[in-house]
Amino acid sequence: MSTTFENLGTRRITVRLPHSWHEAYASAMRESDPDKFIGSIQYAISTTERRYSQWETDPGTPTELTALQKCISVLKRRMKQEQLRRHGAILSTA
Repeated sequence: MSTTFENLGTRRITVRLPHSWHEAYASAMRESDPDKFIGSIQYAISTTERRYSQWETDPGTPTELTALQKCISVLKRRMKQEQLRRHGAILSTA
């Protein structure tokens, strides 16, 4: 299986990935239902961090490691943005 990562830098990277973290990441980034968004981001963070923690016993390629690190960063940033957006919406209705 291979996945192409875009918007992670200045070039496209296609990586052969034997793990499912990339599917969780892609699904979370496509989620458009606001009620499912937080859950899909949390699942993708968990799955991606789990793969990252397995690195010493099950190393992949340097490209996969870079993609993991960037995806974790993007997911956490999206989670924070969504939490701030929701918090702002709650404050504005109070």
